[in-house]
Amino acid sequence: MHDIMASTISGDDAIEIRTLQNAIQFFLRQPGPRILILANLGFLIARTIMDAWSRADCWVVIAVAISWHFQERLVHEYFLHMKARRLLTSAMLKRLSANHRQHHRDPWRTRTLLIASRAYLYAIPSVVIVLLGLTRNIQLTLTGSFAYFFTLLCYEWAHCLIHTSYEPRSEWYRRRWRNHRLHHFKNSQHWFGITSPLWDTLLGSRPDPSDIQTRKDWRGPNPMD
Repeated sequence: MHDIMASTISGDDAIEIRTLQNAIQFFLRQPGPRILILANLGFLIARTIMDAWSRADCWVVIAVAISWHFQERLVHEYFLHMKARRLLTSAMLKRLSANHRQHHRDPWRTRTLLIASRAYLYAIPSVVIVLLGLTRNIQLTLTGSFAYFFTLLCYEWAHCLIHTSYEPRSEWYRRRWRNHRLHHFKNSQHWFGITSPLWDTLLGSRPDPSDIQTRKDWRGPNPMD
């Protein structure tokens, strides 16, 4: 285990990060979050200079925010955990699942903690094309793209922070921290929600931990402390 020197994090173990300041510094040094920040600025500036904001923009933001949490839950279970085996025929989807399995084998390794930067070469144009097809409006497409990738940025930050040694200070964060750590260190077939445990409750994947057998022999500090 490498030491924390001043405000600089060395090594490749997120468990070394113990303060919120160090977590923010680490997060902003990663290429994925930087790409998301630049993309969000681009979408926001482009939308602002094109036309006045309208009520339709608000509805698009609300729709994207609601759909994100449902999408997050389903993608995590059916794609990253290989439940949609018949659909996982492309090399890209299989690679995503393989990367996620590696993340479960070594959950503190920062290399597999965040979405790979190369994935945004496909994700950003794909989201824009889908939104343009749905809205048939460039302004609403820019609004929806900003809402989607801003939500993704929040997701990446929450996931990153949960995998550090930073202790939860609020009940809101503790609920998400506990839900995701149960997924990693209790049983990976449950607790799929990260930014929102609500869908786990609605879809029956948030059981009482005492009723579930622990499937991983974790060596090291108790990750649920």
